[in-house]
Amino acid sequence: SDSDSDSDSDSAMFGSKKSAAASSPSSGKQISEELQETLLQDPRVQQSLVNAGEAALKDPEVQRQIIEACKDRFPEYAAEAKAQVKVWANDPKVQAKAKSMAKAAVQFIGSAGEQILK
Repeated sequence: SDSDSDSDSDSAMFGSKKSAAASSPSSGKQISEELQETLLQDPRVQQSLVNAGEAALKDPEVQRQIIEACKDRFPEYAAEAKAQVKVWANDPKVQAKAKSMAKAAVQFIGSAGEQILK
């Protein structure tokens, strides 16, 4: 039947390695790299990243803060964010970016404190 061949071509087109969590059918909206950076720069996310240390995006509190920031700032992407934070947690490039941003935030906060004390 035609429906069987359609499902075969869909799985071939999307590849069997792609996890179901990577693309949420509920929203259909992809989170761009710019949106990802905006979420990672959210003050709540930054603070949780600093607190998480080496765990960074694998820390459940960091993931929760990213989802909350997304709900507040980009509600249309909230469903996708729930799936994406798990993917980001296992992506070495995104982990490195998050750690770098957290380190920069700590340095900025530290230098701001020094300026206040002068």
